[in-house]
Amino acid sequence: MARFDVVDATAQGYRFLWQQRRFIARIALLPMVFKFLSFFTVVTLGQEDNLLRQGLILLPAYFIDGIVICFLVRLALFQVERGQETVLKIENFFASSVMAAAVMFALIKLVLSAMTGVIYASSVGGGKDLATQEPNALMFVGAIFFLIFTFWAFRLLWAHIPVLLEISLLEYLKRLKGMMSSVFLGGTWIMCSLPFVVAIVVLADLLAALTGSNVQEPSNLYKFLLIGVQAVADLLVAIVTNVAIAYGIRAMMQGKKKDKGQD
Repeated sequence: MARFDVVDATAQGYRFLWQQRRFIARIALLPMVFKFLSFFTVVTLGQEDNLLRQGLILLPAYFIDGIVICFLVRLALFQVERGQETVLKIENFFASSVMAAAVMFALIKLVLSAMTGVIYASSVGGGKDLATQEPNALMFVGAIFFLIFTFWAFRLLWAHIPVLLEISLLEYLKRLKGMMSSVFLGGTWIMCSLPFVVAIVVLADLLAALTGSNVQEPSNLYKFLLIGVQAVADLLVAIVTNVAIAYGIRAMMQGKKKDKGQD
């Protein structure tokens, strides 16, 4: 069974963010500016509830995020871990593995945004019709299978990591074929994301108090500040999570090699 130490992988992600904070600050400005402008465009155009259009507007930001995040993951796995000095070289951003993984990262984000938009539109548009229908066995079985598939498909959200590590997607899916793989990946994602989610909620309440805004009628200043907080938080969460998941995936793939060597 493919498994890894969730706590250790999460610690690796946070450790990398803290130890390389100055280096990350040097290269984080561009993706944060792109993300801020994209979020600002979404809010300005009033597309907060249209997740399909949001994905298209955010696509350039997703790609820039993908380049920076994949570069940092590669840095964490192949330089920082070996004690090598972190040197900023522009050509490293355009390494074939980084660019391929960045494209995969952007496509995953776009597909996820589209699927979320379809589900949201269906729930809003057909919610009343569904409420009037009596539940039946077919709907129940369909819902169960959908939940099982969604749980299994969680590993597909990290398909850019094996691309970055130059591991075939087929080999990746073979190794992570069991349901427990999603448990380990999901646990890592939750542990990496939860502290930032709590911090965003606290900061949002603090900004609302400082600007005299409320959720029903937020002021323009509150929206502007909250967009900045969200842009920074999204990038930090992505860095920590992707580094941690990369450590976990590498551990699972190396575990396979060890298993073969013992046979």
